[in-house]
Amino acid sequence: MNSKAVLTLNAALLAGAAFALSGCANMIYPDPAPLGNSSKHNAAVHIVDPDPPAYETPPDMSGKRSSGAIERYHRNRVITPETVETSDTN
Repeated sequence: MNSKAVLTLNAALLAGAAFALSGCANMIYPDPAPLGNSSKHNAAVHIVDPDPPAYETPPDMSGKRSSGAIERYHRNRVITPETVETSDTN
């Protein structure tokens, strides 16, 4: 056999071995780092409602209303919201 045929045969064997061994991998992504309960606690602190209810009706917003809001924004005449207060707790 000439060197070109040997090189081709070696490349084919290497590709076949790589293909066969790729089936041995049990997962594509590695296991997440063992961070314990602190990461779950921090996520729970920041997520208001992890499973919000699904609403069947979309929020009240029309194209005319949204275009008016955009125009007011561009003209720097945004309607300021009413004063919002939290509930009284002692």
